[in-house]
This record gives sequence, C-alpha cells and structure tokens, in this order.
Amino acid sequence: MAIRKPKTEKPDSKRGRAREMGRTVTFTFEMDPDLSQALEDCAKAESRTKRAIIVLALKKYMGDAGFWAK
Repeated sequence: MAIRKPKTEKPDSKRGRAREMGRTVTFTFEMDPDLSQALEDCAKAESRTKRAIIVLALKKYMGDAGFWAK
C-alpha cells in the first residue's frame, strides 16, 4: 500500500475567488427598476455581464471627473 504525502500549501498563498483574496470589494445598492431594465438590455446587447457594464460606466464617470487615472 502506498503512503500518501500530506498536502502542503505555501503559507502565503491564498486560493479562491478574487473577493476572497482581497482583490475586490463587494458593494450592494438599490436602483430604479427602469435603470435595472436598461442595464439588463445593455448587457445583453453587448454580450457582457451587468457587473462589467457597471464597472465600465464607473471607470468612465470617475475618469471624466478626474478621480480615475488608470
């Protein structure tokens, strides 16, 4: 019978989703149903997720306002 080695993991390595590793921040908000429908329609038309549409919109808005330089 073979002897199994115990699983080793690097002490500084984290596994999981980006939000579990601290690379994203969860944000929840309420929006008008008409805006929600517009977001849904936009996401379908561009073959993107609603999250992607919101991130793009926020980056553009923040960039235009001078708060986002990336």
